[in-house]
Amino acid sequence: MRWVCKALVALALSAGLSAVPAAAQTAQALCELHVWPTRQFYAVYHGASSGGWLNGPVLNLTLTPMDEVAKRIGLAVDPDSQARKIADMKLEESPAFQAYRVVFHEAPEVSPYANWIQKGIAKGPRYGDSAAPCYAELHVVFVTLLRTAISKKIQTAFVFREFGPTGDTIFDFIDAGSTGAPAFDTGAQTDDAAARASVQDAFAENLRIFLGKKKMRARVGRK
Repeated sequence: MRWVCKALVALALSAGLSAVPAAAQTAQALCELHVWPTRQFYAVYHGASSGGWLNGPVLNLTLTPMDEVAKRIGLAVDPDSQARKIADMKLEESPAFQAYRVVFHEAPEVSPYANWIQKGIAKGPRYGDSAAPCYAELHVVFVTLLRTAISKKIQTAFVFREFGPTGDTIFDFIDAGSTGAPAFDTGAQTDDAAARASVQDAFAENLRIFLGKKKMRARVGRK
């Protein structure tokens, strides 16, 4: 399914952020990293139950949606909060994106990579309309709370795509990070600042995990 690219939104500026160091703002950066937050939030309980059959006991695994918890996750780490946490990481100062200009976009209603397990989904032309000769994209696909009887983690899925001056992707990577959010209580009715911060911190840590994966680190070595 094709999705129409939305107009660029100066998300970082409207939130009082500066994704580009002051010195870099005086000159046109050669490379651009375009970032799309997400509006897809989920929460599921991963449980198990046992049952008896003629050939012996059977363990049944279940996934139960927690819709109200998913709404609270969306409020805790909404698109503006995602952009703020990513801007705070100063990716443009990291070895992987040194001197890149970071451009934030409005989160699409549905990520074009929502079916992120589909083979080859990250291939193809640019999602954004920039003509920069050195261009990359970072898509946040979804944020999910995964709960079991003994654990509770925030999982975030990402798609990274990189391009040359023309043509389709020259590099892509799809993966996720998973981190605990200890201050977020799934049984609560509302969330205080500490609970929201816990989810936001887990989101940022998941991005660090994603960028630290072997394939992403190898990208720096081949540039």
